[in-house]
Amino acid sequence: MGAAVLDEAKLIAQIEALCCNDVGRGSGPLIDACHGNLYRVARQLGASPRAEVVLLTGFFLPNYGVAETDGPPGAVLLAATLQRLAYRVRLATSPSCFPVVEACAAASPEALRIESIDAAAPTVSRWRAADTRYVLAIEVPGPSADGRARSMRGQPLPADAPWEEVYTAGPWRCLAIGDGGNELGMGSLAQLTRAHIPHGDRIACRVPAEQPIICAVSNWGAAGLAAALLLHLGKPGLIAELLSAAVLRRLLEAALAAGAVDGCSGRAELTVDTLDWDQQAAFHRKLLEVSPC
Repeated sequence: MGAAVLDEAKLIAQIEALCCNDVGRGSGPLIDACHGNLYRVARQLGASPRAEVVLLTGFFLPNYGVAETDGPPGAVLLAATLQRLAYRVRLATSPSCFPVVEACAAASPEALRIESIDAAAPTVSRWRAADTRYVLAIEVPGPSADGRARSMRGQPLPADAPWEEVYTAGPWRCLAIGDGGNELGMGSLAQLTRAHIPHGDRIACRVPAEQPIICAVSNWGAAGLAAALLLHLGKPGLIAELLSAAVLRRLLEAALAAGAVDGCSGRAELTVDTLDWDQQAAFHRKLLEVSPC
């Protein structure tokens, strides 16, 4: 292995350490099981230049009647990065989360295509016709053993989109980013979720993905993957432009203006899973410090 590859692997390991950590959910064993997946997924995407990538996002909170702040901002950061790198990108969400995702996309550094998943068959047909290579779920509710998606508190969630049907129905490769084990694509971690996460026996997702990424919050995992891909493709200078705290703040403010709330507190404020703005800004500053520009 050459020195450049070793340096790249070391830098991406530092990015993984930044975004993949336990912030109090008991997710340490899940994170350990996914160690190195950020690097593997970045290399996998990097080996498929100009591929069609569909990003799924949007976690609807029935108690508040809106989407949460984790997911859409991170998905838009990653979508903008992929598009700048000449990938063909689709951003898809449920009808209930569409206003929040649309608002985030409008604040993106890149113009993005958005579609609503309201019927499985037409969606799958469109993606097959486009020769979709990857479908990546970012903070999307995943069905548990009985087929019902649940919140981290074990609350059943409404079936606001046929997530599982569209995720698993094509010849594409399934990837996923989550933070608690109840998200779409975390099926390979179900045993660990049941053993270590509160309400894990009820919430563990049954649908697996290749090389899932478990992180502190899904926005961080998406931004970390975007940074890792830019490093892998030799374009670290774009990290400051596309993944700065200032860009994230624009996206979060747009999400809040469209009705999003913190998924844990239910408050319409610049927090994500109770992590305050200073913590989020610090993550993005550290992301820039890790990356050679």
